[in-house]
This record gives sequence, structure tokens and C-alpha cells, in this order.
Amino acid sequence: MALLTGEYIKGYRSIFKDALMKVPKGHYDECTLPSYAHNNKFISRIFWQRIDLALSISGDLSNKNILDFGCGGCVMFKYLRAAGCKITGCENRFYKLSHEVLTALNIEADIYRDLAKIKDRKFDIIFATDVLEHIDNLDSVISKFLELSDDRTKFIISGPTENLLYRTGRMLIGYAGQDRFHERNIYDVENRLQHGSLRKLVTKNLYFPFTLFRIGSWQKRRCCTAI
Repeated sequence: MALLTGEYIKGYRSIFKDALMKVPKGHYDECTLPSYAHNNKFISRIFWQRIDLALSISGDLSNKNILDFGCGGCVMFKYLRAAGCKITGCENRFYKLSHEVLTALNIEADIYRDLAKIKDRKFDIIFATDVLEHIDNLDSVISKFLELSDDRTKFIISGPTENLLYRTGRMLIGYAGQDRFHERNIYDVENRLQHGSLRKLVTKNLYFPFTLFRIGSWQKRRCCTAI
């Protein structure tokens, strides 16, 4: 059963369409705003389903302390606010967009430009949805995630497979030049997570058998250390 209602998505789509009208074509491609707001309902549904699955495998979110790394358009924040969460976001390139969305939705959250600036915190859940494939020095980010977590923290990670179907779909949407944004695919990310002392709890494939995205829940292995 979907967690995000049509009304929920409609509200974000309206904000995103307004944001897209104010910038040159391609400006928000890296944070996939055109996909969330796409007029093709199937394309839009795929991208919102990623978020729905990420939330659904997170478990009970009530009053949790949340970090959303690469929060972009803050697509989960309205749901997290309703669950009573304390929300922290981290967004560098689209920092201004994050604040514009929060203002439009009247949501309070701490947004950092730099993950390294977040100190002396332990989060219940760390989300990184379709962002780690963009990161150059991924090991340093994983190491920081470990610092900001304890043995009970869940890491919710999603990313694209970069297979032929995915690439074809991206070109049809209009992201033909987006290859330059991606350093790796989700399988590469998962390998680095395992190397970084994390263990996989749950994996969801969207859509199997022609998987476009993988969404997984992870947790620290016992006695793990930062990279």
C-alpha cells in the first residue's frame, strides 16, 4: 500500500513546476526535479515510488531523528514532519531549492551545505536516495555516516542501475547529457557500503526483472570501524 497519496505528490509537483519555470532547461536535472514533475504519469510514478519504497522499508518513523543526505527538493520532508521527526538535511548544489521548498511547505528543518559540518550527532535513520552515485570520494561520505550513527541506525540507500533500459528512459525524459553526473551505479555503491562495514537488511528492486532502481536498508556490522 502506497504511503504517499496523490494529494501529497500533487503539492510537490506544483512547487517543482514553478521552480523549473524559473531556471534554464537542465538546471535541476541532477536532482531529478523534471522527473518528479513530469507530465507522463508513468515516468513521474517511478520516481515517486522510489521515495515511497524508501519510506516503507524504514520502519516506524515516529519521532525519529532523521538525516537526509542530498535532500534536493526535500520530497520526504512533508511525510517526515507528519511522523513527528526531527529533520536534518544536507544539500550543497541545490541548497537554495531546499530552502524554497521548505518555505513553500512551511516546514522547519536544519539544512547543511557540508556533511562535515554536522558534528556530535547520532541519527536514527540516514537517507541517501539517488545521491551516492554522484559522489566522487564516496568512502569519506560512508565514513562520516558511520560517525553519525550507532548500532541501531538504519541507512536507506537507493540508486539507478544504469542498465540499457534505464539509460534509454533517461534519454526519453530529456536527460541525455546526465551521464556526466554519475560516478557509478547502485551496484558499485552497494559494494562500497559492504566494504565500509555495513550489512544489507532489505533490498527492493524497481521494477524486477528489468530493474531501474534498487532501494535498500542497511545497518552497521558489529564492531565496525570507519574507513
